[in-house]
Amino acid sequence: IFPGWMLLSYRKNVTVSSTVDTLPPVNMVDEDIRTYWSAAGGSDGEWAALDLGATCTVHALQINFAEHNTQIFGRAEGLRHRYFVEHSEDGQNWKTAVDRSESSTDNTHDYIQLPQALGCRHLRIRNLEVPGGHFALSGFRVFGLGNGRKPVAVQQIDAVRNADDRRSVQLQWARSDGATGYNIGFGIRENRLYHSYMVYGDTTVTINSLDAGQEYFFTVESFNENGVTAGSTVVNTP
Repeated sequence: IFPGWMLLSYRKNVTVSSTVDTLPPVNMVDEDIRTYWSAAGGSDGEWAALDLGATCTVHALQINFAEHNTQIFGRAEGLRHRYFVEHSEDGQNWKTAVDRSESSTDNTHDYIQLPQALGCRHLRIRNLEVPGGHFALSGFRVFGLGNGRKPVAVQQIDAVRNADDRRSVQLQWARSDGATGYNIGFGIRENRLYHSYMVYGDTTVTINSLDAGQEYFFTVESFNENGVTAGSTVVNTP
């Protein structure tokens, strides 16, 4: 069921119309739902623009709105998010990619699969109306494929089971050139690595969900905007 699309927006450069000092633009591209950016207000002049760094093939978007200084409590009639998403190659000339100007829904996590893929470097979301408070985003997520190389395969993995609590294992691996993040696959057979764990940037992780009496096997995939590279090593912890 994996369409082969990668996250293109992680830690990319963002410019905005305005900001609340304690809620910077980087918060909308850090892949942490607990952080968010907020504009100085909720008017239709607020916007956020994302530079992917190079021309990419964009297939889908996800807009995760946040609540800042809202005074709405509970459900109410007439709540809605209205906005445009625009795309550009040069950051100067914009065309509409998504038109939510007539939306009548309060869709706080709007996933949009584009009818046709876009080739672009820049994307901009332009606010028209928010239900209340400020125009704020916890995620401006872009999915598709870059036009570069996949990262190199992870060659070295160390797995150390916690002797005092065998439900826990610490994994460490050699950094992969070009990697944005890593998928850790693990399971009870070398050919049954059905569980997974994802990390961005780091090359170490502690997993605390193992069966204490079971042997486990682990591998680490590397990924970036251009695809996923399977791990070349599988290690086990008896």
